[in-house]
Amino acid sequence: MRIHVVHSNDFDFKKELYLPLRSSELNSQHEIYLPHESDEFVKTKNLIENADVVVAEVSHAGTGLGIELGWADMLNKKIVCIYKKGSNVSSSLKAISENFIEYSDNESLIGQLSEALDNIQEQPSKRFEKTYKKGNVFQEQERSGWVYGHFMPQGISKDSRVEMKVAKFGRGFTSEPHFNKTATKIDIIWSGSAIWEVDGKDVELNAGDYLIVAPKTTVFTKKILSDELVVQTIRFPSIPDDKVLI
Repeated sequence: MRIHVVHSNDFDFKKELYLPLRSSELNSQHEIYLPHESDEFVKTKNLIENADVVVAEVSHAGTGLGIELGWADMLNKKIVCIYKKGSNVSSSLKAISENFIEYSDNESLIGQLSEALDNIQEQPSKRFEKTYKKGNVFQEQERSGWVYGHFMPQGISKDSRVEMKVAKFGRGFTSEPHFNKTATKIDIIWSGSAIWEVDGKDVELNAGDYLIVAPKTTVFTKKILSDELVVQTIRFPSIPDDKVLI
């Protein structure tokens, strides 16, 4: 699972929190993001949106911590609150989480957290309260044909792992040059033909062809050769603000 860790800055979090997590078996079992492990600026809200679980070290209160927990609650994320034995933990946290772990040392922290994460992983996802959804990609144009991904409303179509759209284009359409910072992109041609430009090279695609574009590769639809073009686009993972126009 993707685990995002939030905490106050009022303690030695790199030694007391980051080191035990990175040194434990949890580090190989899950994808753990520790926000201050590097000096690189990141949009914390976007990372929380793409997390499966938020682990909050709540032994120390903090304004930033409260804001991040508010985002996690708003996004319906599973929240696990951990705190040192003897800490004065706010009772208001019970409004956003049912999972609390009191630990006395690193061993008890990792052991209890591992058990809590296993239990969460075994629970049916709220996304799948409905087992199917029927739609029409050509009628659902409020997102320009995108019908699956992180941007969808809560439900079976919302997913941060992958996003997908199907779109029709007429002769004369061109797209803006762009690249994705992190996501890999796949275009599949279902009907028609067109020329894509990929890193300065023309690539002709016809019905049945597909194009896989690596992250940070400039690409755009240069010219449609048929009266109509039907394209399925898949990007993974599904990350907010990952597409960059040039």
